[in-house]
Amino acid sequence: MATNDVTVISNLLYVNVIGLILGGSYLVIGFYYRRSFYSAIPALGQLKPDEWIASLPTAQSYAQKQLLDRMVSSHGLHMQQLQKLIDEKREHQEYILSWIHEMKLPIAAGRLLIVNSEGKSTDYIADRFEDELSEIDHFVEQAMYYSRIDSFASEYLIAEVSLQNSTLSFYNLCYNSTGTIERFARAVG
Repeated sequence: MATNDVTVISNLLYVNVIGLILGGSYLVIGFYYRRSFYSAIPALGQLKPDEWIASLPTAQSYAQKQLLDRMVSSHGLHMQQLQKLIDEKREHQEYILSWIHEMKLPIAAGRLLIVNSEGKSTDYIADRFEDELSEIDHFVEQAMYYSRIDSFASEYLIAEVSLQNSTLSFYNLCYNSTGTIERFARAVG
């Protein structure tokens, strides 16, 4: 029985050593096989955005293909967002340039009114000058509206509220239990 135990232990040891050698070989060979793929990825950061997609390494497994697909789709999304920002900036610059030209017109008209005011009544000149100032005011309001158009939703919250609930909340906030208006003075002051 003792030799049988020794044989079982030696067979068990033999199987474990062979399994360890095969498992280690699999890991080492897999590492060297996949190392070329993973070592090529950091080098992509040195390339220009247009060149890196063409320089992507070939996927060697399904997981690597998924990684490459996500990188390409993220790059595409980033490029779309970048193009959108560039277009918005260009549109904003065009608007500002046209606004400046529109502003020059009433200013020039006001100067011409002053230069050509001989022989005209003061009321007529003041009325025409007021028209030009109103036009300038209109253009300034237009520019202010345009500058807020992207953030309008974050600046204003338009909602229907109950006047009774609002009044009761304000009343409860301002008046303490004794009926004095100490909190009101702090809230207003």
